Amino acid sequence: MIGLMARLAITAVFCLSCIPASGQLSRSTIEQLQRATVRVSVAGGGVCSGVFITPRGHILTASHGVPADVREVRLQMAGDRHGTALLLARDADSDAALLQLQSTEQPGTSNSADAPPVWVPIATAPASPNEMLVALGCPAREPSGGSPSIRLGAVRAADPEVLRTTCMLTVGDSGGPLINRLGQLAGLHRQIGAGREANLHVGPGSLRDLLRKAGVQPPLQAPSVSPLWPETQQWQASPQTLSQLARSTVEILTHTTAAELRCVGTRLDRRFIAVKLSLLKPAESLQGRFSDGSMRQLKLVHANPQLDIAVLENAVEAPLPPPPPEMLPMAIAEAGELVFAVCGLDLKTGLCRISGPGVITRTNHSEPPATPRIGMLLEEQSGESGLRVREAAPNGPAAVAGLQSGDLLLTLSGHPVRTLSELGTEVLRHQPGDWLTLELLRSGKNLTTDLQAGHDPATTFDRLEYLDGRAGALSVRRTGFKAVLQHDIPLQPSECGGLLISVDGRAVGWNIARRARESSLGLPLQVLTEEFSTAAEIARE
Repeated sequence: MIGLMARLAITAVFCLSCIPASGQLSRSTIEQLQRATVRVSVAGGGVCSGVFITPRGHILTASHGVPADVREVRLQMAGDRHGTALLLARDADSDAALLQLQSTEQPGTSNSADAPPVWVPIATAPASPNEMLVALGCPAREPSGGSPSIRLGAVRAADPEVLRTTCMLTVGDSGGPLINRLGQLAGLHRQIGAGREANLHVGPGSLRDLLRKAGVQPPLQAPSVSPLWPETQQWQASPQTLSQLARSTVEILTHTTAAELRCVGTRLDRRFIAVKLSLLKPAESLQGRFSDGSMRQLKLVHANPQLDIAVLENAVEAPLPPPPPEMLPMAIAEAGELVFAVCGLDLKTGLCRISGPGVITRTNHSEPPATPRIGMLLEEQSGESGLRVREAAPNGPAAVAGLQSGDLLLTLSGHPVRTLSELGTEVLRHQPGDWLTLELLRSGKNLTTDLQAGHDPATTFDRLEYLDGRAGALSVRRTGFKAVLQHDIPLQPSECGGLLISVDGRAVGWNIARRARESSLGLPLQVLTEEFSTAAEIARE
């Protein structure tokens, strides 16, 4: 329950009418598609995705995910069921393979489940340019047993053999289904592209050729499913919504001659602005740019490092431009919701800049924490009250922060660090991307500096992280979030801090991080109301 104070305060910008937003993909069809999508594992640890295409247990997947010498694979299916499948045929040229389910086991039982699998019919015609499609897959970085992720995208080029779309793919998605509006298999994920619009899929013509060579006839009678969305689905926000959102949006810039965009902010009321904390350099002078083009110097009044939220207000005794006169309605986010992300302001039109359409993949989602790295070797010194810096890794967080060999590290974020154990305890309180304040002793002088914790350098060469980054920069702080929304809009890190909006103009979340190629994260709006309440209490003291 949201406290009464937060309810009253936040209504300056949000109307807490918990009405489900329109623009929802068919929930029943999405659930059927997720049940038809499987994770395929091979000996040695390789994983990919696959999709049932007959009630007899035939599965299509990517041939590069099933090596030529493999005859049997393991399956992870809906309902936490496990099974095995045999390789029937493969076509390396088209990158498609055909499997058949052999056995299925339910955890905790010794009986095989004999119920026929949910399956997807193959489309009879190739997709058309600009047609909207949905992609499903099982990202390798996520633990097995979770529901397949869904993404929305458009066709950029198509023929019967190969399709190119904007549906974001990541490691583990290969072999997963590309689905058209009618719930039919329009393609099979084949290759991650270098950019956002270069994701490749095996076309239905190639898939039918493989089935024909294998002697498998897909059923003529397709399962009865509802269309994913109506033919008249609206894919753009109205000018009225963009105008109202513009009055709720602030661009946060550095207060310098060559002003640099730090992030997007969201008006909480006439006084407070919510932003992503890790995008603000400590003690940096900031200014806000509003939809009328006016600028205001801003200051930090509240920070929550665990949620990566900061609340700003005007730094001088002058009013901010007024927020929108009408309250912005708020809706409860649901998986399958069609959404847009607020990305900034268009000062030429006075409207809000928003992303293309996306879809909420999951609600109440958690991103596991990661271990931060500070990029330096330290050693304990007998009789000294801190840790001696032996070496700062080139281009690492410590080197960027200006630490030098011989410095004595006394405290980290206000906590003494006299031993390596104490340092480890304090570092593990944080996430990569968090800002840490270090107190040093250098040549007899006390110094204070700020360091932004980094990720493990080894992940730069990890296949998952490397391919994620090929679709654009990821947020430095992108892990350790609990009970958040996950959606597929490819935000720039500086676009975090804006609202997530349904197609009918209702606020459903607040963007906090670009996590991966196919995953951005948003906080539920209730979290903002609680932070607003805390900031208001602090301001009154």
